[in-house]
Amino acid sequence: MIEKNFVYLLRKHPRNPFGGYGYGGHVEAFTVEGVYSKKAEPTLIAKEKNKKSNYLWTVSRREVV
Repeated sequence: MIEKNFVYLLRKHPRNPFGGYGYGGHVEAFTVEGVYSKKAEPTLIAKEKNKKSNYLWTVSRREVV
């Protein structure tokens, strides 16, 4: 069986929609602020930064090939 490896990206987005009409424009425009092997740490960081930042912080999972 092939084992899949994943990394979790801590992403920083502009708070307002980025150059488009409607919702979701800000989700495509992001910078990667960190790469983690477990989901717990970046989720905690994003939660804390969302409380006091002008940016939207999210966590996404990507497969390492």
